[in-house]
Amino acid sequence: MTIGRKASRLAVAIKPAHVARNTTAADGTYDGYVRGVSHLPPAIPNNEDRPIIRPFGKTHWKDIPVFRKGRRPTSVLTCLLKSNHPGILDYDGVKVIATEWEHYHAMKATNGHSVAEKIEDAFWLRYKYEYAYSEKAKQHVRRCCKSLLPSIFYYARMLGKEACIVVVDEWCSEEWIAKSKKYRANHFRSKFKPHKGGSNSMTTISQKMSEETDKEVNQIQAWVHTHRGMDKSTPLILNTPEATKCLALYTEKAKELNGQDNDILKNDVSSKALYDCSNGKPHGTWSLFNGIVNDIEVISEVRATGTSSAALKRRRVEEFEDVRRKESEKTKKAKAYANNLLSWGVGMYEHCNGIHKFL
Repeated sequence: MTIGRKASRLAVAIKPAHVARNTTAADGTYDGYVRGVSHLPPAIPNNEDRPIIRPFGKTHWKDIPVFRKGRRPTSVLTCLLKSNHPGILDYDGVKVIATEWEHYHAMKATNGHSVAEKIEDAFWLRYKYEYAYSEKAKQHVRRCCKSLLPSIFYYARMLGKEACIVVVDEWCSEEWIAKSKKYRANHFRSKFKPHKGGSNSMTTISQKMSEETDKEVNQIQAWVHTHRGMDKSTPLILNTPEATKCLALYTEKAKELNGQDNDILKNDVSSKALYDCSNGKPHGTWSLFNGIVNDIEVISEVRATGTSSAALKRRRVEEFEDVRRKESEKTKKAKAYANNLLSWGVGMYEHCNGIHKFL
């Protein structure tokens, strides 16, 4: 097989086939709308023709070599999770909707294999891994599935009346409504950092940018590019003040650790600098570069090298002082506004009272 033919077969192999979608079933009921692509690309029978992927970061995949067309591994995993969704199952004596990876393990097929095993096998019929990354790649698939499951919870409503009722009851609960309001409000917070990368991961973006520019582009450069501001002459001034602040703090920490000549755009993510600038990992996420780094590896590396608790305490104090200063400024502005409003009210009262006396 020639290289050209092989490349074309890879592109076709991961490209989804068109599937006609009926909006109405035979009995006249509407079959619902499944958000996102819901059909799988075909399996690739010949192992040699399957594209090679390498685990990277927390949930990213690196193409070896990069393929520009077709479905991404994460998209294929999402389709597999949907098409093999266990629906409602008995788990620890309670009927629940499958929302966790453990639920997929608990549901067994007639051959004794779990649904989770079926998904993993089906995934590796469409991709392959390098021998040196065999165990890491398998663990990475499971980690990706755990990460993807919360985002497809809505799909359970398509699995029958009973599942739909359970989902609706969940959505109507006070706990879910409170969580929904909280997450919605987060999009309007100053700490929300929107990006311009679409559905592609930073690893995929860096690979595509490397191919387009014909030079190596790392994940930090890809992150900066997707959070870029309006002025191209100042690449480190990003699209929001919060993103700019986080990157500046990371740059400061990286230079403290690696010298003042350290250029973050020419180096990989520094685990300790990320840990320090994020003040540890207090809310389950980093202040930046989420998904680029493997959380377990970062924390293990920081613990192995030793981290300065005094530095973290100082950082917490600085953040507390910053919050208190901002609150103080808000209070001052509120008081000034109230005093101005009071002065205006007193002036209007005296003016109206004067007119009343004149009349």
